[in-house]
Amino acid sequence: MPQSFPRQGFNPQALPPGTRLGDYEIVSVLGGGGFGITYLARQGISGAHVVIKENLPAEIAYRDWNTLNVVPFKRGNAEETYRWSLNSFFREAKTLGKLNHRYIVSVYEAFECNNTAYFVMPYIEGVDLLESVSYTHLRAHETRHDLVCRLLLEKKKETRLVMQKQKT
Repeated sequence: MPQSFPRQGFNPQALPPGTRLGDYEIVSVLGGGGFGITYLARQGISGAHVVIKENLPAEIAYRDWNTLNVVPFKRGNAEETYRWSLNSFFREAKTLGKLNHRYIVSVYEAFECNNTAYFVMPYIEGVDLLESVSYTHLRAHETRHDLVCRLLLEKKKETRLVMQKQKT
């Protein structure tokens, strides 16, 4: 079974293990941030492990534990911003689903459930990126987090070039 790595700053909004999302069952939390939560899940028929990304922007929405629905806060323009986040999330899934590059994860499907959006990606076993970064690559006054950001930005530039080539 794939190993899941506990993250600092556990997200109390995360779905509990055993929760069903269509044909998928949540196994554990892989990570999360201000825009959502990433889960390790098991596909029902094949039993294959996958990653599910959930749209749950913490600044504008919360989980209703009676229904498991994600609900925008009733303040300011939270409801409008939440609708925008759903559209943006589906655009991201659609864009990733069209790309074919070794540095870009593929998307199997995107769907709605619990008043929010999810997309399913392959689970690729490996080590945590921050844990795998060697201190020998650090520049002066750079943290491991800074190094990862720098490397990701370099890959983002490469990806942008791939996307431009695929459009032509």
